[in-house]
Amino acid sequence: DASEWGLGITLGDAALSLPFDPAQSVSPFSIVWAEALAFEIALRIAIHRGISDSNLVIHCDNAAVVATAQTGYMRNQQVMLVLQRIRQLEASANIEVALVFTRSEDNPADSYSRGLRTPSTFITLPDLPIEITQFFPRHVFPDRHAPRSGAADPTPSI
Repeated sequence: DASEWGLGITLGDAALSLPFDPAQSVSPFSIVWAEALAFEIALRIAIHRGISDSNLVIHCDNAAVVATAQTGYMRNQQVMLVLQRIRQLEASANIEVALVFTRSEDNPADSYSRGLRTPSTFITLPDLPIEITQFFPRHVFPDRHAPRSGAADPTPSI
C-alpha cells in the first residue's frame, strides 16, 4: 500500500513501513506511482525469499495499478517505468503475478503505509536499486543513494 507518507507491505504476520524522504513530494497525482512502487518492492521481497517458477498473488488497494498490471499500459510514464522493472523481475524469476484488488479497509498494509503502526515482526528488505532507494531518507538506505551534488564521497571509518 502507499500514501503520501510512505509505503506499507505485509507478508503474513510480518510488515514493512517505509517513509518517503520528506524532500520528495508524493502528490495525489503520483500516488498511483507510489502504489506501483510498493508492488515492485513486494515482488522483490518475494524473489529474495526464494519464490520462483510459480504463480504469486499480491493484493493491492489501488484499482488503477491493478488495471495497469492487467493491461500493461498507463499514460503515466513513471508508472510505466516501474511496470517495466516488474515485468523484468517476473521474467527473471519465472513468476506470474496476479495482482488482486483489495478494498482499503480490508488491506492490512494500509496503516503501515501511513506510519500509523510499527511492525512487531519486520520484513527484511533485499538490495534495492537506486531507482527505488532515492525516494527514501538517507538513513534508511545509507549505501544506496547517489552522492548529492557537490558532496564529497564519504570517508570510511573503522
